[in-house]
Amino acid sequence: MAKLMKREDFDSDEELYFYEWIMEAVGIGLIDEWSYHQYSYILTPKYRLPMADAKYFTLQPHNYTPDFFIYFNEQSKYRDMISNLVTYAWMGTHIDVKGIFNRNGGDRLFSMNRKMMMKEHNIPVHKIVPEKFFKKTWVPESIVAGKRIARLKKWDGCRLLKEVIDAK
Repeated sequence: MAKLMKREDFDSDEELYFYEWIMEAVGIGLIDEWSYHQYSYILTPKYRLPMADAKYFTLQPHNYTPDFFIYFNEQSKYRDMISNLVTYAWMGTHIDVKGIFNRNGGDRLFSMNRKMMMKEHNIPVHKIVPEKFFKKTWVPESIVAGKRIARLKKWDGCRLLKEVIDAK
């Protein structure tokens, strides 16, 4: 189980939002274990290419680190909400969190990393966009309100965990 984390521990606000979702999911028994940036995979090794005059040009290895690794509880009554994330329960789930707008080509790079993870390691990586994911599950209570205490518009159409529990 990973430690409690702070805003500055994350690479993006979206990762923080998903972390808050994980904390609530752990609280209801949906998640057994999780980690953040724990495992790194080598997708291509280091290459030395021969050049003229017996010199070499070195290509550095390409590594990829999924944002989250999660073991979901197979017996949880809320498991149907995340069934598309569970490939094999015993294997765990690798997740990469992305925002709706990617300014630096993160989606394009993620697409290649995802394919290479499948080809080289036979490991699927799931992409989570919190704004879309929370509409299918719930939005964490800690992020629903903005600075003015009012519910943020981007979370319109999302239920809170207590509403999900009441509906079950």
